[in-house]
Amino acid sequence: RNLSSSLRNARPPRIAGNQAGQAAAVWVLNNGNNLVLQSAQLDNSTWGPTTRVNRLGENAAQPDVAMDGNGNARAVWVNSDGITEAVATALYRREAAGWNTPLALSEPGILPDTPRVAMNATGQAVATWISVAGNSRVLQARLLLDGNWSRVYQLSRSQENASEPQVAIGPGGHVTVVWTSSLGSFSSIESIHFENGQWTTVVPLTTMDG
Repeated sequence: RNLSSSLRNARPPRIAGNQAGQAAAVWVLNNGNNLVLQSAQLDNSTWGPTTRVNRLGENAAQPDVAMDGNGNARAVWVNSDGITEAVATALYRREAAGWNTPLALSEPGILPDTPRVAMNATGQAVATWISVAGNSRVLQARLLLDGNWSRVYQLSRSQENASEPQVAIGPGGHVTVVWTSSLGSFSSIESIHFENGQWTTVVPLTTMDG
């Protein structure tokens, strides 16, 4: 089945699923006026209808999606209202068969890049993104562990540039984030964990000896 309109340009797709075989796909469709974030859900081996996620008249880019054990999905993307850009998120509730109103996650005054999201089986979530300000690229995150989003955390070191983040969340809200960290002409892979209510220190995963 063609999930997007065959007469429009759509890209790039992202998909997430759970152990029950349910899945959610998101992508950006150029409808000739705006870049629309669209989604479809797979349940009982059948794709449901295609729905819009972002607000009318606004533009979406760089989407990502995650799913919990009950078939609820959470999307993140870079959203533009024509004046400012922000990392936005919305939740798809399976019982309601629809997306809730998008919420901005990033702080004003920055250019967001590469948003990522993860959910565990119970619906706890973590979102990360790169915050760009001048020549600085800082990795930031917010947690959704108790039904409310946390404040914005800075995960990477201020003197280094972060890129290509990936994130995972396990049972109990244990979070692991990895990313590429660059300082001058050198780059390495770094990691940080959230456990027992706090973030650990940044740990380099790459070594000099390979």
